[in-house]
This record gives sequence, C-alpha cells and structure tokens, in this order.
Amino acid sequence: MTIPTPFTGARAVVRPEWIDYNGHMNVGYYHVAFDVAADAFFDFLGLDAAFRERHGATTFALEAHLNFLREVKEGDALRFEARLLDFDAKRIHFYMEMFHAGEGFLAASYESLSAHVSVAERRTAPMPSPLLERLAQIKAAHAALPLYAEVFEAAGALARLEGFASFFGPDFYRLPRNTETIELVREPWQVPADYEFGGERLTPLRAGEAVAWRVVDAHV
Repeated sequence: MTIPTPFTGARAVVRPEWIDYNGHMNVGYYHVAFDVAADAFFDFLGLDAAFRERHGATTFALEAHLNFLREVKEGDALRFEARLLDFDAKRIHFYMEMFHAGEGFLAASYESLSAHVSVAERRTAPMPSPLLERLAQIKAAHAALPLYAEVFEAAGALARLEGFASFFGPDFYRLPRNTETIELVREPWQVPADYEFGGERLTPLRAGEAVAWRVVDAHV
C-alpha cells in the first residue's frame, strides 16, 4: 500500500457566502473549510461512507484547535495537507494545514481529536481491527522520516538523507522528482510505551524512547 506523506488529496475554493464584512473568509468558515477537508482525509483513513453504512458507525469531533495565520478571499483556491498524529481504539488525533493553492502561503493550521461512535447507541465504540491496522500503517508512514533522520545522523551522513528519501527512487525509475518538501527539526519527542489496539496493547517500535527528530512543516 502506497501511503502519501502527508495526505494531500483535499481541495476547496473560498465561496462567496464564506466572506464577511472585512472582505475575507470569516473565522467560522475556516472551521467549515477544514471540516470539508477532513472528510477527504477520513475517507483516505478508511472512514468513508461505505464504512459508516457497513458498521453503523461514524465520527464525532471531541476537540479542535485552529490557528489563523493569513487571510484568504473569495475565489481563492485552497489545498490541504493532513497527518495522522495518533490513535487508540476509539479516537483519532490528526493535524491539518491550509495553503493558498496559487501563492503557496500557509493560511491556517488545525489540530483535532475525533471519536469513533456507534450510530445506534450514540456512544463511543471501538473501531474494527481492519481499520486499526490501516491506521497503524498510516501512522508508521507519517512517522518514518524522523527515524531515518536519526539513522543518517548517527552515520554522519545527514546530508545524504534528502537524496535517499526524495531523489534516488524517482531518478532510478525516470520519474519526475516531487516539488514539495518536508521540514524536519531536531526536536526530541517521546514514543508512547504502548497503544490500545483491537482490545489489546500494542508496543510500538522505540516504545518509551525519545526520537530526536520531528516533522514540523511541508512546503510547495
């Protein structure tokens, strides 16, 4: 399975009804735009309409934090990047960024926590094992680059990381190189000791240890 890192499949255009008396997108509609983009991200995660119908389940938002960084105006094309930060048996923690598709600047960022909910009972419920397995794969892909950075740094070859991660593959297969970039910073974070997974406890790679590098941003 090829996993885009980050997920970039969400797009939107600023609608006339989203504009306020200041001539730019109203703060409330930043939430709406991110919510629309989150639908595409959740489809990618596996929480699509077919899943909801098959399992009688859906997701409810529990918490959200939005940072307003730049104004956008009517007709502006927007693109979004999304990353899965964490999950457990009943919750999904994710992060998104909104970019002006034409000018490339970061307009807003959004971090949210959602719960998996039984439609019949209107209560949180465990996610099925196949979905948890897919989330584990996606989370691992979204966390791979910091681990590679540690390995290359330990070998004294950090300058070669970009070629390994970005250039050698497309060059070998005679494909165009990706024009987008990922920014890594040397900022330690601790891997959790375990995760709840399908009613059991899953011990991740590097459990309880500090990882020295973190992905902080992506650019076009």
